[in-house]
Amino acid sequence: MEDELVNWAKWSKMTDDGRPEIKNHCGSVEHKYLAEAGEVYNEDPKFIEPDILAAEKLEKLICALEKKDQKILKIKYITHSDRSNLSVAKKLKISEEDLKLKLFLIKSILRRAYYV
Repeated sequence: MEDELVNWAKWSKMTDDGRPEIKNHCGSVEHKYLAEAGEVYNEDPKFIEPDILAAEKLEKLICALEKKDQKILKIKYITHSDRSNLSVAKKLKISEEDLKLKLFLIKSILRRAYYV
């Protein structure tokens, strides 16, 4: 179920043209500074196309969950996907053990409905 949730997160971050939304500068005004050498890094990051049908199927199941469970999945897999469970738990204002338990229960519910 972990792979399906990661696929869902990639799908949910896609723009209308099918490409991932990429932050190309920081949130502060520092992005306006251009070094004397110009743009140093111009390569596009590797992008693996998500399985759209699987993501849409999972989206329907997630929408049927309680709002608090949806919020946990959104924070864990979309907005804070690069952070540790401890960081996500702090954001949700719950303990790390509670987060692990809630994720296990949510994944169990989704797994049961997804593989029917």
